[in-house]
Formats: sequence, C-alpha cells, structure tokens
Amino acid sequence: MGETYAYAVGNIRACETRLLTRQDMEQLLALRDPAELMTVLREKGFGGADAQPAQDAEQLLQQETAALWDYLTRLVPDRSLYRPFWLRNDYHNLKAVIKGTLANRPYEDMLMEPTCVPVQTVVTAVQERSFGQLPADMGKAAAAAYDVLAHTADVPLCDAILDKAAMEGMLAAADQAGEPLLQELMQATVAYCDFKIALRCARAGKGADYLQRALCGLPQMSVSSLTAAAVNGVDAVLEYMEQKDLFGSRTAAEQFRVSPSAFERQADDAVMQIARKGRMQAMGAAPVLGYLVARETEIKGLHILFSGLRTGQSEDSIRERLRDLYV
Repeated sequence: MGETYAYAVGNIRACETRLLTRQDMEQLLALRDPAELMTVLREKGFGGADAQPAQDAEQLLQQETAALWDYLTRLVPDRSLYRPFWLRNDYHNLKAVIKGTLANRPYEDMLMEPTCVPVQTVVTAVQERSFGQLPADMGKAAAAAYDVLAHTADVPLCDAILDKAAMEGMLAAADQAGEPLLQELMQATVAYCDFKIALRCARAGKGADYLQRALCGLPQMSVSSLTAAAVNGVDAVLEYMEQKDLFGSRTAAEQFRVSPSAFERQADDAVMQIARKGRMQAMGAAPVLGYLVARETEIKGLHILFSGLRTGQSEDSIRERLRDLYV
C-alpha cells in the first residue's frame, strides 16, 4: 500500500503547506466583514480555479468542498477509502428527500455530493417507495424511516433510524477498507454521535426502547450500557463518559458542563487529534485521510466564521466556537 500511495502522499504534503493555521483564522476573524472575507478567501484560491464567482459565502464554501472532492477522488487508487464519508452524504440525502416528499416541500438545494448511491436513485426510491433500489441496509432503514414519518409524524425518530443506519454503515465501510486510521476516525465519530444522542434523550426523558433504536454502539461501548445511563438522566451519561474516557470523553463531559457548544467543539477536536496521526506517517493512506479531515474542519470553521459575522457576534464568541486545526 505504501508504494501505491507514494504519489498521493507527496502531493498531500505539498497541499498541507497551504492549510489555514490558527493565526490565519485570527486574521480572517479580524476582518469583521463577510464580503471582505470572501475576497480574501478567493485570493487564497478558495472556490476552485474553474468555478464561477460565488455570489455568497455558502456558495463559495460549496465550491471549495466540490473542488476538494474532485482533487481527492483523482488522487488515490482506491476510492473505497472515502466510502464512510460518502455514506454520510447518502443518509443526509435520504433525510432531506423523505421529509421533503412527505411534507411536499422542495429539498433539491439540500442534497449533497459525492455519494455512494447516485442522488437520483435516492430520489426515485423515495418518491416511488421502491426502496429495493437502494443497498439492502440503506433500503431497510429508509423504508422504516419513511413509515415512521408517514404514520406518526415523528421527525426525531425518523432521523434517529437513518442516523443509526449511517453510523453502522460508516463503521462497516471503514472495516472493509482495512485502514487503521480510518477505522479509528469512524469509531470516534460514532462514539460522539452516540454520546450526543444519549444526552439529548436524557434531557427529553426518552425511554429505553427509543434509545435502543437510536444508538449504534461500539465493541468498547455497548448500546445497553449507554442506554442504562441515559434513562437515569444527563448526569448519569456524563459520569458514564468520564468512566469510559473513550476518545477523550472525560474531557468532553467536563466541557458539556461548561456549555453544549463547548462539548460540540471538544467532540470535533477529539476527531482532529486522531486525524493528526496522518502527519506522522510517511506511507499509506493515513496522510490522505488526515488531510481530508483537515480540510473539512477548515471549511466548517469558515462556516462558523461567516455565520458569526453575519449575525453580529463578538470576536470572542466566534473564537470560542472555532475548532482545532490540523496545523
């Protein structure tokens, strides 16, 4: 695998020199004007060289995401490396199409790419209720989520069914790819998704049956044990996270007591800490994965920056929400 990825790793190392640093983010934050921020980002090459000039920040970051994936898909010999990330978009699209179809609302602008399943296949499967067009696990989850929403209008449960299927699919795809860093990234992602679900359910007083349908679990964290904590309230979930200390969950529990936004930031920072292992490896797929997470985090940070500037938030408020960067 090292030889197979030799070109990709060399290319990635060159790209890493152009990643935004914390100092760069501070300089962008100081601009205080979304239009000026867009101009500076364009000068840095954001939006893709061949793209039409973006009309707003959202379009600029969409163009940058598309350019990133165009680069990454051409870079590696085996695109199965990206399957867990693309599955995330598949299930996002399923949510959008199911809810939009049943509510008779437009959803086209919400759809995301790249995907494992063509977007039009997802649209057709939902509109025709022919879920057999989808991969077996995805089709089963889509049918269950559709029925729940159609018969009970329970949006949170519809989302929970699809979120659980997405997490299971992402873990399975990482295992199939056989790349250790990808497996660790997906396990950390799922762990924090489950923690978030458990905390929300504890706050809302959801019962064990709901939690069993929503939680994914991991070999080192069973659904039954996290369910038992969640039915006993938020404090019990936080104590569970502290005792497990899974992917830094002890620190995340402490941050949740500060604020939910601090917890969200810590969850993303825990994944970034794993991704940084890609910088330490000279061969194989790990540097590519590290760079992918780095760019996704960078783009997410710019979303936070633009949103804060548009809504008039203070520099300190925006700064508190920014995630750790790769470099």
